[in-house]
Amino acid sequence: MIGYLSVQINNNNNFTFQPIPAENLGAFSLSTLEFLSDLGHKLSSFSGKERASSFLFQRLSVSLQRFNSVLLHDTFVIDDVLDQ
Repeated sequence: MIGYLSVQINNNNNFTFQPIPAENLGAFSLSTLEFLSDLGHKLSSFSGKERASSFLFQRLSVSLQRFNSVLLHDTFVIDDVLDQ
């Protein structure tokens, strides 16, 4: 996969745009894993909950599973269309 770089956007606020590529049957890329780990640590220090980082990864996993189930559902043919 082509390497992605984070892009700094400097307006009144500082934002970082970080694409998060994810493979269905693969692992996160190194830059994505570093970004998510850093984000998880920041969430943990901000919220005071030590497990915030693991909750972030669990949330992403569930989101991918839901997205995949929607894609799978959309591949089924509806019986009403076949009857016409």
